[in-house]
Amino acid sequence: GGWARTLRSGRSTVVSLPVGGDRVIMDQSPVGALLLDPALQIAWVNDAFCDLFGLPRDDLVGREFSEVVQQQLKALVEEPAVVESKLLEAHASTAKVSPFDFYLVARGGRDRRCIEHTCQVIHKKPMVGGRVAYFVDVTPKASPTVTRHARDVEVNELDQILDNLARRGAGSQANEAS
Repeated sequence: GGWARTLRSGRSTVVSLPVGGDRVIMDQSPVGALLLDPALQIAWVNDAFCDLFGLPRDDLVGREFSEVVQQQLKALVEEPAVVESKLLEAHASTAKVSPFDFYLVARGGRDRRCIEHTCQVIHKKPMVGGRVAYFVDVTPKASPTVTRHARDVEVNELDQILDNLARRGAGSQANEAS
């Protein structure tokens, strides 16, 4: 089964339910997520990431993460050199890296936003050495406690889904998801 929805960007997307609804949860999540293969190429990206940065999915999947950072993300943030350095360092490291915040510049009628980035190394086959990256809009809102709690719940759900995706064989599943 499946259904279509229209995103805030006006772009429509068709969502099917091929794997227990995981794809629906991932694409509707407010947490931007990337799945990087062991070569650090983008194997999958969700709608929230595309909406946060205003980038189309077709321009991201299959590209090296470092290339996307240097050619596209860097132009969208405050302190581009610092953000570039931190993103590339976080994704190159095999050790656990602490989350960090950076700011997207105001553009296209959107206010300046604070984004929290986290990255985790995948330790399970077949994606051993790949990464899961999360980008969460943590711009202060009316109730930061509720926002942080909702974000934590969302990130935990995404962890479980991406873990399942990586275990099933990221090659076929990532292509299907993207």
